Amino acid sequence: MKEFLNSLLRDKKKLLVILVLTGGLIVAAVLVRVRQELRRRAAVTGVDFSLVSSKSFVNPGDNFTVDVVMNTNEYRVSATEIHIAFDSNYLEAQSMQGSGFLPVVLPPGAQVGSGTASIILGANPGDPKQGSATIATIDFLAKSPSGGATQIRFDSGTQTAALGNAGDVTRNLNSTQVTVLGATTPTPTPQEQPKFVLIQEHKRRLLVMRATLPET
Repeated sequence: MKEFLNSLLRDKKKLLVILVLTGGLIVAAVLVRVRQELRRRAAVTGVDFSLVSSKSFVNPGDNFTVDVVMNTNEYRVSATEIHIAFDSNYLEAQSMQGSGFLPVVLPPGAQVGSGTASIILGANPGDPKQGSATIATIDFLAKSPSGGATQIRFDSGTQTAALGNAGDVTRNLNSTQVTVLGATTPTPTPQEQPKFVLIQEHKRRLLVMRATLPET
């Protein structure tokens, strides 16, 4: 044992070098893992939402639907509040309902109004949701020609809660658009009759008048 300790003392410089190198390798390995995790988290930093319309072109009086699609990425979503805005001159939201992916409809329930639609959805306790799915559907009525594409978009107030995360984890909000076809028919401009038509009509009337006059 004494000889072993003496050998360690003689080679303490070598031992110190070995310990430093070993410690350096461990620290480097940890740093690599931390960087990889940071890069993975930076690649996906929130929950994405998209609006998907069943039709791109509609006529006044047509019905169509718009799905609210959620992609949670690596997050486990416990609740989300959705607010939708659109131009009420061209579109009317008739109803909005959840799909069941987030099964709990929170107060005040689905709301539709002039140019707006909203709903608050939650997961069952202990069952946060992860994946990509349609979470709600809005039923629309096309009202009048839009003269081009009219946008349906997410409005301010849209937010998402996820398990283990503080604050809003919403990232991308992708809108959609539809075109309400149709245009007002222009009033036809009266066209002047050609002169020879008027002359022929005048001659015809003279002949009729002569035929009806009594003979003298």
